[in-house]
Amino acid sequence: PAAFWVRYDRDEFLARWEQVRRSPGFALGAISAVAVLAVAFSGVIPAIRSLLSSPIPNPQQVQIISIEGKFRRVRTETLLDLAAAWKGSKLLTAVAPYSWAAGKLQTQQRTVPVLFARVGPEFFQVLQLNAAIGRTFRSGDENGCSDCAVLSHEIWRYQFHSDPTIVGRKVVLDGFPRTIIGVLPSNFRLLPADISAWMLLDCAQPPHSNFIERIGAVARTVPGASQRR
Repeated sequence: PAAFWVRYDRDEFLARWEQVRRSPGFALGAISAVAVLAVAFSGVIPAIRSLLSSPIPNPQQVQIISIEGKFRRVRTETLLDLAAAWKGSKLLTAVAPYSWAAGKLQTQQRTVPVLFARVGPEFFQVLQLNAAIGRTFRSGDENGCSDCAVLSHEIWRYQFHSDPTIVGRKVVLDGFPRTIIGVLPSNFRLLPADISAWMLLDCAQPPHSNFIERIGAVARTVPGASQRR
């Protein structure tokens, strides 16, 4: 220590430190440091990390299979046959078809335009995605829950005021009554990102037609499978 002060001139060092300590920049830096520490220990950073992270396990192993073109009516059997064909790939471990189009959501207060999707019952199981409230679709729902619907977090927040008792409520989607069984996580996104409601593919009565505009599938790949492969 004595050699340090001889080398750097203790009095000059302390004088300069006093100037720095009294400067506006030092005060702003100290305030900023305190603010950063406050945010770090307030739980805001974990919340931001949650928004930026994916709720889907191993999202790098999820691929979206999109068929180019615009359709208006596609039979459910066609989508199921396509999914069955894609399941034959050695690069995929699971596949579920889905389709989407523009529609209307009718609540007790208003009718709003939305995008809605029709999916296979195993769709959310392929993604390994759990609901934030209630549940998502699962195998067997095509028989006992064919009139059910799952809402996006955004539509639940803005049209239903984040009602925690939303499960079981009735809504009308494109003219048909639906029972809400779940709400998806706030950080879940899929193409297109603004789908507001999810329903099952129409398998109740022949000819099993789905009035939709886009068709495709989600697939979970084996480790190391690239999009190009």
